[in-house]
Amino acid sequence: MDHKQARAKLKEYALGEIADKQQENEMTLHIEKCEICKRELLLWQELIDKQMVNERLASYIPKEFRDRVSYRMNKINSDRDLPPIVRRIHAMQRAMSSVTGRLVVQVLILLAALIYLIMLKRHGLNIIAFVFMALGFIVIFIVLLRKKK
Repeated sequence: MDHKQARAKLKEYALGEIADKQQENEMTLHIEKCEICKRELLLWQELIDKQMVNERLASYIPKEFRDRVSYRMNKINSDRDLPPIVRRIHAMQRAMSSVTGRLVVQVLILLAALIYLIMLKRHGLNIIAFVFMALGFIVIFIVLLRKKK
């Protein structure tokens, strides 16, 4: 058996799927003589062993979890083709959809309003501005902490 034929059948040999005994013996003789095929066979065997381990481990993981991971990986890979600005916008949307992201925005708005109140106090407090700011805070508080359905 020549080198090209042997390399083409290394995966089948590693899986033990060669039905013809004569061909299997020829493969064995070629692999004993050829260092390249011997190394490649070891790589195939290692790959097959790792696939079997992965399949065994996957059987312990619930299907719903595997489906969620698969969905998220597909989502990540689909975003990879988008322009950078669109990826940033999507990242900001994901951040703002979480409770932590909304809380951060709320704290930033509160800090900006406090700075504005300090500036108003130095220049004379306008009570109407204060009332509108208080109403705005209440509305923002309700909108930002409201749970999504």
